[in-house]
Amino acid sequence: MTETVTARRLWVWPLLSLLAVLLLGLGAAWLAGWPSPDPAVARPLAQETPARAAPSPSASAREPQALAAAPAADLGPAVGAASAPVPEPAHWHLADTRVMGDERAPPLVRAPQAPIVPRWQLDDPTAYLAREAQEHRAVQQAFVEAADRELPALRRLLDQAREQGLSPDGIAKGEEKLRRIAEQRDAMRAALAADPPP
Repeated sequence: MTETVTARRLWVWPLLSLLAVLLLGLGAAWLAGWPSPDPAVARPLAQETPARAAPSPSASAREPQALAAAPAADLGPAVGAASAPVPEPAHWHLADTRVMGDERAPPLVRAPQAPIVPRWQLDDPTAYLAREAQEHRAVQQAFVEAADRELPALRRLLDQAREQGLSPDGIAKGEEKLRRIAEQRDAMRAALAADPPP
């Protein structure tokens, strides 16, 4: 009895593996585009635009004139003379930006390099704590200075929003943020005054 059951199980595995391979092949063919979709939507491979290499800076300056001068017949039979120009794929613009940069991007401002800490200051616990306190004090001082500089401009923006009819909810949120920034600045200023530098 067990030999019959074993014999039946042995022919099931090749059949299941063949079915799995067939399903994988059909899935790969479907992902590759076979059978082809509606012929009215799909363009033949010969009509597709070829992949474009990254342009040189001088080539990108000539590109708009070359596109304008290209006749409509070169674009294939699917594009008529009266239709709108075919937009370039977005990845072309990304490639151009990567090579030549983007004039709309703000300039990069790098943080100043932190000074190298001497080894004795890292090894000595009291010197290390003093260094940490000094860095914390510098961060607090920077916040106080930035808040003093920016709070008047933020108040002017809030007054301008009030004149332009911003909702009372928006005005209340802005006032709350200004109040919390001023509160934090005053607390840090008091902490700096209470603990003068050594």
